[in-house]
Amino acid sequence: MSKIKRKKKKVFISLLVLLGLVALVMFSIYSNVFQIIRGKLYSGNRIELDLSIYYDGNLITSDMINVTCTNPEGQKEKVVDNVSKYSVKGGKYGKYYFQVTIKKDIDNNIENNEEVSKINNPKEIIEKTITLELQFLNSNDWYISKSDCIVEIDSIGGKLNCNCKVSTEYNDGTSSDYYEEKIIEDDIIRFSWGV
Repeated sequence: MSKIKRKKKKVFISLLVLLGLVALVMFSIYSNVFQIIRGKLYSGNRIELDLSIYYDGNLITSDMINVTCTNPEGQKEKVVDNVSKYSVKGGKYGKYYFQVTIKKDIDNNIENNEEVSKINNPKEIIEKTITLELQFLNSNDWYISKSDCIVEIDSIGGKLNCNCKVSTEYNDGTSSDYYEEKIIEDDIIRFSWGV
């Protein structure tokens, strides 16, 4: 093979590698920019919380709780309640405060709710009203997120042993996991997560 042909071959291979790198960078930029644009234009609920609460090993059903949400500006957000999935419009940077009130007197719901009936002596299980404050940090105003949240509460000698496990997925393909355990002496349990 002549020198000229070898040189042309090296230039051709170098050009192919360079084009491949440019294509990879362009795809990376496009996919990130696309997600940002999609997130900015998205008109649905951006923050979804799939919530499961257990008290002394018993699942607390959605009719036993009340969920409200306050956005970073201190305004109430409209909460869409779909059984154990709660979603809000979101779209602002900052902490969203989901306040979950576990009702004390749940025995009135037993007659018409088969799932609640499975809990033994519910009035004895929930001794007092408990408030969960679940704080989600929305670190990008274009994020669309889904958080699977499991809270386990055990009553031990007048104290509440609580743990919270959260797995969050974002529209840009990233995700985060959170776990915290704490012992509470009052009726307010606080957990925070988010990127």
